[in-house]
Amino acid sequence: MWKVPINITTFKSGSIGSVTNTDVVIKLKNGKTLDTLGLASKRIDFTTVWVRRDGKADKGGYDNGFILKNNPNVPTLPTNSSTGNSDYLGTGLNDLNTDGTQSKDGNFSGGNTGKMVTYDAPTKTIKSIVSFKPDQNFLQANSAWVLYINEVIPQELLQYIDTNNVRLGVSKSNGNITASSPIKLVVDPNGNGVISTKDTPELSIVGGDWDKVTQVRSTLDSQVFYGALGQRRSYTIEYKLKSNVTNQQFAEALNNYINTNGKQLNFESWLTADFVDSTPAFPNIRKPDGGKPNKIIQNTYTNAFLQVLDTDKDGLYDFVEDEIGTDKFNVDTDGDGVPDGQEYLTDHTDPKNAKSYLVVKPNVTTTNIEANSPQTIVGTVPKTIYPNPANTSTNLTATNTDAGNVIVKAYKYIADNTDYTTQPVKAQTTIPYSDLTAGNFTVNIPAGTFSDGDKVILVAYSPDGNNPMVSDTKVTVGAIKVTFDTNGGKWSDGTDTDKVVNAVGGTATQPEEPTRDGYQFLGWASSATATAAETNILTNITDAKEVFAVWKDNTAPVITTITDQTVVEGNPINEITVTTDDPNATITVSNLPNGVTYNPTTKKITGTPSITDWTPTEETRE
Repeated sequence: MWKVPINITTFKSGSIGSVTNTDVVIKLKNGKTLDTLGLASKRIDFTTVWVRRDGKADKGGYDNGFILKNNPNVPTLPTNSSTGNSDYLGTGLNDLNTDGTQSKDGNFSGGNTGKMVTYDAPTKTIKSIVSFKPDQNFLQANSAWVLYINEVIPQELLQYIDTNNVRLGVSKSNGNITASSPIKLVVDPNGNGVISTKDTPELSIVGGDWDKVTQVRSTLDSQVFYGALGQRRSYTIEYKLKSNVTNQQFAEALNNYINTNGKQLNFESWLTADFVDSTPAFPNIRKPDGGKPNKIIQNTYTNAFLQVLDTDKDGLYDFVEDEIGTDKFNVDTDGDGVPDGQEYLTDHTDPKNAKSYLVVKPNVTTTNIEANSPQTIVGTVPKTIYPNPANTSTNLTATNTDAGNVIVKAYKYIADNTDYTTQPVKAQTTIPYSDLTAGNFTVNIPAGTFSDGDKVILVAYSPDGNNPMVSDTKVTVGAIKVTFDTNGGKWSDGTDTDKVVNAVGGTATQPEEPTRDGYQFLGWASSATATAAETNILTNITDAKEVFAVWKDNTAPVITTITDQTVVEGNPINEITVTTDDPNATITVSNLPNGVTYNPTTKKITGTPSITDWTPTEETRE
């Protein structure tokens, strides 16, 4: 940011009523250029404002726009502005030239144009305003020309604009059209965002004769370019939004465009001159151009972006806040600790009512209550803390006591039900403003409110009784039952009937350890086919469950018969694989001859027998 004083030496501020143009030149350091910085084809947005002595901004001195060196809408400027070039009409006074493209602007564009784009929320209208101070009026500046207003808007806006309701007219500098008969412009709803009055029959002389030129010039003079010399004058194009587009939808579209494209919604405009193609008389006055291309009027190119202010930085544009009645200078109008933008755009709660905001689901600590005695269910509904969008190093807090008294209600749980608003409330409590941050609550449950086997679900509501949030945790009524199935075994009394115990504090104790002939008891599992016990299956219990005994067969495995082998001393035996009917059995082999071994990994017997104690009469040995 930089600033410069406005006085007679900088901006000739004392020259009231005359046309003055002052260039503001920004020099880059160390000889850098936009080209060397890689910014020649990148839009660089800027904003300027006049600040009064009292430190307040002057509304008339506000401006914005962008710098773009390689701008396709700005051809190379003429080296001599008076003579112009192939793209631009010359500047200065006209003579009796007979070719309009060689004529001049008559000092009509002596005062450079400025542009401002605003949005009026109550009427849902975008106003594209061009202001300038000419040294000569439109009709007198050039006896033959017709000027076309050319405008480029973001193509993405066309889907929201009522293209059958776009108007042009002379206006005040704030964009309020004062023309007696504003002109309805022709705009292609499927176009590329390039708009020209050349496409509007009432303002176009394409294919027309001198009578048409006279008609269009009269319309432009009275309805578009009218004003008093020495005074700034303006014209405005109004773009009405479609009737079915709300301000909220438009605000979201603007926000998405800016975030997605990384740039503002830029508008550009400039004037081009056209002349009658041919005329049978007065060529020095009518200046026919023989159908040559239109030329740009120097000093008329200007740009600006749609100014969508969010003064308090709460995520809501000022025009939306004006419409809905929130405070555009306060991030949290109702003092409930939630930014206005969060409430209006995301949560869809009322940002003007501290009782209306989203609460969180209850965090329930209690897991089990008894049916026939007074009980309590405790938990928390902590207040969501939001960073202050105007200063993210701080957090918002609820400053309005109306934000207190968050409601917590207890209902009988119904499977697959997510809406309990029509169900009878069994018990309820509120969380006072003083405990709003932590959100501690206790719901008192009178005896007999619920029956054994019921489940209780808690639902939190904002203080206005809306915006229900259903807890993820259910509270069981009565003792939680755990059923023990011997799964083929027996209890100590010889029976195998299932036994049921109550879980205490979420933990169940087995009634006893069952037995089964030929099997080892390993523990309990949730499946009758389990081969291993489940760790902690009898702890952290929140719902009734059935568990099954897990058994390991203790029957000795049967080893497949091994055929005898006879080998000559010094020769290896044929490899022997030891197999059983139990693939998990542990096999041990003993009393093997010297030189013969068993590998438990491969389950193979291999080697060469070695006998060193033969007797004189011994020829074989088993």
